[in-house]
Amino acid sequence: MISDLHSHIPSPDAVLSIDLSDKSDPTQIPSEARLFTCGLHPWNADRFTPSLLERLRRMLTRPDCLGLGEAGLDALRGPSLDRQMPVFEFQARLAEELQLPMIIHCVRAHEPLIALYRRLRPRRPWIIHGFRGKSAVACRILDAGMSISLGPRFNPETARLIPLDRLFIETDAMTPDSPSIASVAQAISQARSTTPEAILLHSAQSIQSLRHTR
Repeated sequence: MISDLHSHIPSPDAVLSIDLSDKSDPTQIPSEARLFTCGLHPWNADRFTPSLLERLRRMLTRPDCLGLGEAGLDALRGPSLDRQMPVFEFQARLAEELQLPMIIHCVRAHEPLIALYRRLRPRRPWIIHGFRGKSAVACRILDAGMSISLGPRFNPETARLIPLDRLFIETDAMTPDSPSIASVAQAISQARSTTPEAILLHSAQSIQSLRHTR
């Protein structure tokens, strides 16, 4: 059961996030990873080249690719937003062309992101991963039509207000000793007054539905 939407550590119960700037090879996906996403992180927007684009297309057309990501906007790190925006928009259009959901990294750039979402009006889901923000920002994201993924650190009020059909969970694990998806589900279930099992099952079903709607 794959219930972790976003991890950087290969695991049978997680969707592996692959940063395209790491010279990823579509023939070398770790065997432990049953599903993966691939994209160019906004911190590395300056590395976008035609050859990298061709590699991205090859990765995204694999049957075990769940979506494009993480891509996005970050106002605190990486190149300027003026440089990040066209790279992100290109990836967003490519995801729509290939009928893939987007897994999005967004830091202090939610308003530009919302404006782009409303301009492009994508049919495939956009999911903000690792969201830690306040409920007011979450409401703006949800009202625009996007979904939210919560990780080990989250705002409990935000966790309570996200509609179940727009909620994903993740570890965003970087090392083997990162918090488990079970511990994330436990914390979110407490905030939402439900059970960890219900949260894990819902997340697994939501991840599976992303595959079926391609």
